[in-house]
Amino acid sequence: MSETQPVYVRMVVPGNIDGFDARPGIFCAAYELKYRNDVDKISLEILLDLLGWFEEYLDAPDKFSRKKNDSHSDFTRGLSWFKPSATVYVQKMWQLKTLLGEWDYPVEVLKTRRPGRIIYEDNVQVVADPFSDTPR
Repeated sequence: MSETQPVYVRMVVPGNIDGFDARPGIFCAAYELKYRNDVDKISLEILLDLLGWFEEYLDAPDKFSRKKNDSHSDFTRGLSWFKPSATVYVQKMWQLKTLLGEWDYPVEVLKTRRPGRIIYEDNVQVVADPFSDTPR
């Protein structure tokens, strides 16, 4: 692994994604917190502001899977990673991580230079079918 390769960032929470060897991303916990009944008004406002910002500025990938082989109908599942150039987005993710931590959602920050085979890419993120050594 070359030190000149970019480092991609993903934030995850404990658990498993059904049928996939990966932990859920931070947005799963954020939306779970959004619908809890015990969240105070200030925390909810901060959460809604952050989620609103991402909904406005972060494009939803149009695909998270690709065929493994054209002769098979098996599909892979991709994981979303922020590019190194997405500094504002990652700063917002850290704010979200801090808020979730206050509500006992442990968030782990994953970093890799090898996110996997790229399925989708835009200016701030990639969705990649992870390699066997890609953190999940």
